[in-house]
Amino acid sequence: MGHDTLSGHIHTNYHLMVDANMSLDTINNMMPWERIVYVNLYIESLKKKKEEHEKQRAMARHG
Repeated sequence: MGHDTLSGHIHTNYHLMVDANMSLDTINNMMPWERIVYVNLYIESLKKKKEEHEKQRAMARHG
């Protein structure tokens, strides 16, 4: 899931707190399956943002 290590776990928590506006208490109190769902939703949203950004860059280049 992206946090096989302590460092990965801390990074995941950090990004959920900063980018998804979740409190550390909320994250820590999640059931394991809830955390998986929220992390996967967050990853999906990042992928969509990246795709949109790439589309915009391609359109800007071509005119």
